[in-house]
Amino acid sequence: MVKVRIAKGRVVKDRAGKKISGQIEVNERDLFWAALIRSGDVVVQPEKKS
Repeated sequence: MVKVRIAKGRVVKDRAGKKISGQIEVNERDLFWAALIRSGDVVVQPEKKS
C-alpha cells in the first residue's frame, strides 16, 4: 500500500465513479491504481521517515 495524491489539474474517480480528492492509500499492485499512477493522474507520496 502506498499513499497517493491527485495530480494538479486532474480529476480522478474511483471504480464506483466517485470523485476522489486529497491523499488516499491505495494498493499499487491493483491494475486500476497502477494505471492511474503510470498515467500521472495520481502521484505517489514519499514515505515519511520517523
